[in-house]
Amino acid sequence: MSSDVEDTIEVIETAPAAPQSKRPEVSSHLKERIAATKVKALTAKAGVRPTTTTATSNQLAHEKANTSASAQINVLTDLVKSFLKATEGQTSAMEELKREHANQIEALTKTFAGQIETLKTEVAELIQT
Repeated sequence: MSSDVEDTIEVIETAPAAPQSKRPEVSSHLKERIAATKVKALTAKAGVRPTTTTATSNQLAHEKANTSASAQINVLTDLVKSFLKATEGQTSAMEELKREHANQIEALTKTFAGQIETLKTEVAELIQT
């Protein structure tokens, strides 16, 4: 259904300013057809399989999607790294708390042992009197 008739649209400016010559504008559909024809001609000369503008635009959309996905992956990677650093900091803080608690338990144990010995001594003295 391809025709070799050129589609044109004439644009005439109606403002009373300086007269303008009529200038034909090529429609976007025709521009796409011309571009596709040029691509086919160039690829035929080079012996390469011709691609269509649709394939090219699909490729561009695919590349744009890949770029967007890569950016999202980078953001997520940075977030995961930040999360890991934060949890690593929390792990260090928890280890420090464990050491402090162990020291407190040890100090209390010594204190209680001393108090028990003192009470034993007092009870022994009370029994002897």
